[in-house]
Formats: sequence, structure tokens, C-alpha cells
Amino acid sequence: MPDTKTMMTRREAAKYAGVHYNTVRLWEKQGRITPERVMVGGVEEVRISVEQLTAIIDERGTGSGTSLLLRPESLGDSVETMNLWRLYEEAVAENKRLSEELSASNATVDQLQQQLDRCQGEYQDLVKSVLEIANKP
Repeated sequence: MPDTKTMMTRREAAKYAGVHYNTVRLWEKQGRITPERVMVGGVEEVRISVEQLTAIIDERGTGSGTSLLLRPESLGDSVETMNLWRLYEEAVAENKRLSEELSASNATVDQLQQQLDRCQGEYQDLVKSVLEIANKP
């Protein structure tokens, strides 16, 4: 069984890598990372190895989503270039903020889904019990 301390959820992985949640899903589909199913508190969850994620971050060169080729010093020092760079940095910051906001919302959705799943299981158990009682002679 994998050590959950060296594993993280997709959302944690996205935040760690500085990418959107769907990027982590894309990496899975591409075979770049292989998630594992682990039992956490009696619930099966999908977890991603920190080692695999770190390899992708190292391959990309950064966890912030900024290409190593796109640096202000490589673009020149004209006023227009500096203004564009400032706008780019603002867009990256806004993207990160929105990504974090989305991750928080998705975490709430996941928690609600888990609660719903538990309630549905309890409901099914109650229905079985009622039917058993109703069918007793």
C-alpha cells in the first residue's frame, strides 16, 4: 500500500505544480503520471506520487507555469515590452488566484459528494431493513 504522506490528491498536486486541476488530469491521460487508489479513513481516494509530480515540474523547469524561455531580460527593455511583461505578470497572478479559488470550490464539491455517497449508502441500508421487517411473517 502506498504511503499517503508521499502521495497527494489531484487538487493538491495541481496546487503544488502551479497548474489547473485539469492539467493534472491531462498528465494522467498522457501517461506522464500514474495515480493510485488508496484507502484513507475507510474511503478509497485517488492519489498521485510526489516523486512523479516533481519529475514533471523539473521537466517543465518551474512550478509556476512560466516558461523558462519567457523572461523579461530575454525580451528587451523597451517601455512597450516592460508594459507587456507587467500585464503578463498580472495575468499570471490572476490565473493563480482563480485557480486557487476553483480548487477551494472543487474541494467543497468533493466533500459534498462524499457526504451524498454516504447518505445514499445509509438510505439503501434503511430501505433493506424496512423491507426485511415488512416481509417477516
